[in-house]
Amino acid sequence: MSININKYNNYEAYAVDTNRPADESCVSMVSNGLVFEGKNTILTEKQLGKKQVCLIVKDLVDNSIKYVPVHSFDPNSFDTARYQLKDWLRYGECMGKQLKVYKKNNGSVTWAAPNRYKLTCDTSASGGFHWAITINGSAKAGDVAWDASSTLDSIVSQINAVVANMASHESGEDFIRITVNSYSNSTLTLTDNTGGTLVDLSLYVKIDGVAQEETHRTFQAQSVATLFPSLGYLAANTAQYGKNGLNMSYYAGGNPSRYKAYYRTLAAANVWVAEASGRMNEATFNQCADGTIGGADGIALYNKYNGSWNAYMEAGMVQIDDTHTGGIEYQSYDNGADQNAKLVSVTTMDFDGSYVPAYTAAAAADAISDADLGGKAHMPTTHEMALMLEEETYAAIRKGQGFLTGVELLSNTGYYWLVAEYSGNTAWFYTGGTGRLKYDYKDNSNSVRPVLA
Repeated sequence: MSININKYNNYEAYAVDTNRPADESCVSMVSNGLVFEGKNTILTEKQLGKKQVCLIVKDLVDNSIKYVPVHSFDPNSFDTARYQLKDWLRYGECMGKQLKVYKKNNGSVTWAAPNRYKLTCDTSASGGFHWAITINGSAKAGDVAWDASSTLDSIVSQINAVVANMASHESGEDFIRITVNSYSNSTLTLTDNTGGTLVDLSLYVKIDGVAQEETHRTFQAQSVATLFPSLGYLAANTAQYGKNGLNMSYYAGGNPSRYKAYYRTLAAANVWVAEASGRMNEATFNQCADGTIGGADGIALYNKYNGSWNAYMEAGMVQIDDTHTGGIEYQSYDNGADQNAKLVSVTTMDFDGSYVPAYTAAAAADAISDADLGGKAHMPTTHEMALMLEEETYAAIRKGQGFLTGVELLSNTGYYWLVAEYSGNTAWFYTGGTGRLKYDYKDNSNSVRPVLA
């Protein structure tokens, strides 16, 4: 084996030599030999571990993509003349795919856009109507009346007196916008109507640009599989399984340290909680030893974990070393890019007659792409997110984001949507404050954490 060592009289000579090996450490020649300057080691994909968190760089000499481990990155010695930092971090491998996460959140958006109606009122003469709708299973109704001197804003006020913020009027528009944050499949109706015209914008839907039949769609109230069965979506699932085989439900932890810290300080004291329903704080768990808390069930629970609160907490967590390992039972939107693309293909009519995404979080992720890295971003699957949430990975991604943005944006208060649905009206997301994978109503605004596979 032969080794070719390039010698340089000074660092400047080294820096301008574009023929040096990409992973060569920076050296300079001094009187007593070679000195390593602490240059970042540039790695190829084959040199990376599956879970290693790296900054991604483009080699401006050969236009190839290479990687710098976050733990060894030194921005003060990074060779910006040769390498260009990309806006992504590589953080693991899921289902045989390399995963990359975008440097920051893409705003705060809803998983699915709320129902929208366009209401036009002829205020050149007296008029009015009775309106009715069901919101979250609760019937709402009201009466609206106007005369020739009334404004659209006065009509808005009458509607909002019954349901706050349901109606709005923007300057320069001759119609009223009605947005219904409804988790039930109920339509807004007008009766005893004189002078009012109501257009249900959810009747006008396109998939891949093809107009669908005019059927009311409450995008937040039904699973995508139910709304569009021909697309082949997986059914919404309340149980997502991880390596420990336990139900990854509302109470399941994704980040161990944050999950424990949340329950250690915030769980109600001296209150029995069945294991399937959540977790108790440490002091309360210890009171289960003699049945003070939980009686016989408390003693059984305490003995099950040999008196270890940590073991009890870890049993409710999901830690996935490699989702491709045999024997792991899981149900997930494993092809996040495909699922995200299908969601983006669904559009509905906007107030101005144009078509806009019905699934806004998916569209926000899809809007981010990088030709060098090979595609568009997508909301992560439960398993892509689980890999990201492992404690060491989580910390390294935070550190890497700090290099890219100056702020460790994977914050304690971050909320990140997943592409998978928990039920017809809810979708999975991660909350940084509690370290848990949870679910929330689709029309609630949470941040998007785009992942590129």
